[in-house]
Amino acid sequence: MESKAISTVVGTLFFLVILTMFASGVMLYSLSENSRYEEAAAEMRQWDYLRAQEKLEFYFVYHITGIIDEIRLANRGGVPVTITHVWDLSSNTLYTSSPPKGWNGTSVTSIPFTLAPGEDILIDDRPRPGESYKVVTSRGNMASITVPWPFTLQRNYSLRIKVPVHAICVMKEMGKNNNT
Repeated sequence: MESKAISTVVGTLFFLVILTMFASGVMLYSLSENSRYEEAAAEMRQWDYLRAQEKLEFYFVYHITGIIDEIRLANRGGVPVTITHVWDLSSNTLYTSSPPKGWNGTSVTSIPFTLAPGEDILIDDRPRPGESYKVVTSRGNMASITVPWPFTLQRNYSLRIKVPVHAICVMKEMGKNNNT
């Protein structure tokens, strides 16, 4: 009888050892996966932070006559920005190795190119009306610009602006409410 009792205890202990080894393996695996997740999440937070710090801005430089003289691209953010793609939306062309043919006088010689924080570069010193460009950074941010068509001022130096009909109705209703 004693031998049956001992074999049951030994079998139970053997089962508990195997169960503990299996549970330890699962625990170690889950801890390693958790640490990999934490590393990936930290990298993503850093990526998102850097992406939020990118502040690209196209702007025009006007001649004294009021005509657009230059298009410039500035990095107003606090981190270097790498431009990886340039779209010429006027001709629907993507540039990934050289700048668009229409960029006259630019200092950009190849794509990708990097802008340091606070740096701005000349994009085009002879922009043509209707030209439209979009740039994409290595972190996925975009900036775009379209050169407007020239307009002339009326004799009384006011611009003629087309206002949608629903906006006029809203303005009339606002006037009625204010007068009553």
